[in-house]
Amino acid sequence: MQELIEDLKEEMAELDKIREDGYTLEYLSKEKKAKKRWIEPDPFFENILDIIYHYDPAGFAKKHAPKERYDAVVSLIIYRLGKVTDLSEMQWMIYDIFFEWLSESRILPGSDRCYRYMAEEIWEAWEEEIGRLGLRKSTAIFGK
Repeated sequence: MQELIEDLKEEMAELDKIREDGYTLEYLSKEKKAKKRWIEPDPFFENILDIIYHYDPAGFAKKHAPKERYDAVVSLIIYRLGKVTDLSEMQWMIYDIFFEWLSESRILPGSDRCYRYMAEEIWEAWEEEIGRLGLRKSTAIFGK
């Protein structure tokens, strides 16, 4: 888990550089796939990816696109989990990530209620992961 956290911190630094250079999050996702994703899949990452793909607020599953289209979103969600204190914050954090990643015009109409369901399932998965690692929420990501 600590390795994943370090990778996510690196990825966020790269995101800032990529945004400055005018690239998209998809570019980062494609680049990272070859380096990390296929070498050692993380079960927690895969669980969150399955949840996002199931609710599919961007419509990728409907177009039969691979789940990996959501890799960047999942990375951002995991990176920001340590800042979330309740289910409502989780829901808004997920919405904000999709808004940043896709822009409002590409978010499917009527998908707003799926953010609540995604938040509930991700919150539950997060609590299970914390329990599995024997951590408290306040120390789970940033060691506070």
